[in-house]
Amino acid sequence: MTMAVAGQQDTSALARGRTGRGVVEHAPELGDIRVFVAAGDPTTRERLTRSLAVALPVEGFSDGAGLLTRLADASPDVVIVDVATPGLDVAELIRQVRGVLGQEHVPVLLVGGQHDEDVALAGLEAGAADYLRTPVSPRMLQQRVRYALAVARFGREVVNARRDVADARALASNALSAHDDAVAVLHAIASRVDEAAEFSASLDDLAELISGLVGAERVVFWVLEGDELTSDGGSSGFTDEQRARMAPISCAGDGATAVERIEHSGALVNGRADDVQQPAYHAWLESMAVRDVISVPWSAGNRGVGALAAYDSTAADGFTPGQVRTLGVAALAAALVWQLKHNEDAAHDEQRAETESLRSHAQRMEDLEQMKRDFLNLAAHELRGPLTVARGYLSMVEEGAMGPLDQADLHEVLPVIMGKLAQMNQLINEMLETARLEDRKPELAVSLVDLRDIVRSVVSDAEAQRDANGRVQMRLEERPLLVAVDAARITTVVSNLVDNALKYSPDGGEVHVETAADAARQVATVSVTDSGLGIETADMPRLFQRFGRILTRENGNIAGTGLGLYLSQELAHLHGGEIVAESEAGVGSRFTLSLPLAGPRPRTTVLGGEVDLA
Repeated sequence: MTMAVAGQQDTSALARGRTGRGVVEHAPELGDIRVFVAAGDPTTRERLTRSLAVALPVEGFSDGAGLLTRLADASPDVVIVDVATPGLDVAELIRQVRGVLGQEHVPVLLVGGQHDEDVALAGLEAGAADYLRTPVSPRMLQQRVRYALAVARFGREVVNARRDVADARALASNALSAHDDAVAVLHAIASRVDEAAEFSASLDDLAELISGLVGAERVVFWVLEGDELTSDGGSSGFTDEQRARMAPISCAGDGATAVERIEHSGALVNGRADDVQQPAYHAWLESMAVRDVISVPWSAGNRGVGALAAYDSTAADGFTPGQVRTLGVAALAAALVWQLKHNEDAAHDEQRAETESLRSHAQRMEDLEQMKRDFLNLAAHELRGPLTVARGYLSMVEEGAMGPLDQADLHEVLPVIMGKLAQMNQLINEMLETARLEDRKPELAVSLVDLRDIVRSVVSDAEAQRDANGRVQMRLEERPLLVAVDAARITTVVSNLVDNALKYSPDGGEVHVETAADAARQVATVSVTDSGLGIETADMPRLFQRFGRILTRENGNIAGTGLGLYLSQELAHLHGGEIVAESEAGVGSRFTLSLPLAGPRPRTTVLGGEVDLA
């Protein structure tokens, strides 16, 4: 890639930005985006440009002077500055960028290493939008650019909205300069808004203020929602009992526009309440004992379209035309407050969502780091034992410490070594399977199998590998138990349950394995029951946790990883099933695996969805 320096544009990066995939495609609402990158180090500049050029037009600069020169005749959407650029005063550069006309609100992102934090802090105090510590991944850099652009966009909307308020106040003041009542309305509402932080004044408060300005006993902000007007906007002068009875008013009709539908409801009628012709609104006015009414339409951008209505004049002669004009000015000012409040809330929601996303990501990284430490500790501890035994036997054979070995001797030594190797292999397989589950990328080879065949195979292997001949008693369902599963993984689950039952029955107690069909729940079950050590009630919640092995004085000499039951439960869940444990200390335990039965056309739940099996 040919980099642009001292204000020269990198045309190759710009071309790629028009056709590549990345931030622009994922955020079309942001429109066309141009990025300026200033970094003295060519490698850093190249890396930052490559991270963004697949998605955005990027121009690179080798120093601050070139950047400022380019800003005089071009307007970027975001600027990225490497704080380690030699001879660059980051804080001063940002102040100069802010001083260029039209660039006041362009977000500036700083990047730097661990030892650049003082320079970065000075830049942030000068107005930088964010600081990223290098090395930074392309995804993170693109995400921070998206966030900076979104925040800048909301900032511009708030500034523009504030300008709109100022323009509206000035326009209303000029247009109604002869009417003291209009000036009083704007002044009063502006004062109320100024008293409330960040334009968050309640419309209930404004309704109370407006009632005094127009001489009304009660005021309602009606809001159009679908084909109904609701009083959710705000109101004043009504009792709690009356508020509870404020049912929506229907405005369904042939009108195409919102104003036409509001007019159809009758909410824009001015005069005596008895003169209102629309039945629904007339009934509402009558239920509230309203005498007279004035109302005007009001809207706040694309939201809050409705009517501002004042009821029951405090004057004997009723409402005047001047009070109608005052109500109109009040509706305009209140609409601006409403719009600003929603813009402000949207900006806060965006910031909260971003903060929560970062917090969740940080927690995920911490969990993965802890899992890595647990895996390493487990491997170091659990692999050392069988590896030491196997190596010891092999060393004795190699050194001749056991004397000449005949075939009978080998039959005694080899099973010990093979057993230890099998133990290490099982541990490694459990760790790999657990890692796949943590990554949420399991690949299931689903087929239709008879669950009884899996149980027979597991019991046969268990009796062959352990001193368990005659200890495992099977009781199988007479009819086939067809399930749609990954046979290898369900074999692992059943094998773990049987193996645990044998291990934790150290006195040679029997283990009962039973299959059954639960017609009511449409599941097949495998129950493994032992008469071994059992589990304390307080320890039961830890059974299926990763590395949640329960160590006691009685089972401390029994080998285990703390992964078997966790892995088995997760595999059961992937197949739409579960494992339920029952146990009593000193008596024994029962573990029951449940899996969905296959119907006439076999179906199974895999990874949150259903699949058919041909």
